[in-house]
Amino acid sequence: MVKHVRAAVGVSEVPCLERQFLGRRNAGFVTSLLFAAKRWGDSSGRFNYSAEANTILTFVNSKAEPTNMFDKASLVVRFDPDCAFTDPSYMVPAFYPVWSLRSNYSGVDWNASAVATRNALFTAANRPTGLAPHTSAFSGSPGGFDGTFEDDAWRVARNWGLDYSWWAADRRALQLSSALLHFFDEQGQGQYADR
Repeated sequence: MVKHVRAAVGVSEVPCLERQFLGRRNAGFVTSLLFAAKRWGDSSGRFNYSAEANTILTFVNSKAEPTNMFDKASLVVRFDPDCAFTDPSYMVPAFYPVWSLRSNYSGVDWNASAVATRNALFTAANRPTGLAPHTSAFSGSPGGFDGTFEDDAWRVARNWGLDYSWWAADRRALQLSSALLHFFDEQGQGQYADR
């Protein structure tokens, strides 16, 4: 796995990041690299996991606005580098406290980002159903290009669920999970039409 992670996001491969935004997939790489550093330690050579994670975080957050990974005003992840909106499925507040604890990158207050992201997630999700939109404003209010539950929106409940299972930081995750499960139960198994 390390070989593949290095090939995708390793220090020697930083130019590939200019063509790719650190969204939902690569944020997982950063978290995995920080976990690997904690589990196996860092070396000065090939397996300096922390250095690679810090290089990625620095690279994607040290650009001129609006091309940073996170919107500086809201501290919420962007949909794409040039977009002034987000995709709630890209919001993974469980990762940000890990970054705060384990990374050396200090350009973003990761704990504040986790709080802002939780608030945006819970604003974006529909209270009675637990359904989240495909895109939203950084605040979680309607915005972007698609406010319906489809495509990436299926991952949003996983994100608030992961956050609650790791940190138990916000009980709204339990309320929205219950609402979502109730909604799909009411629909009947296999009855909800997603495009």
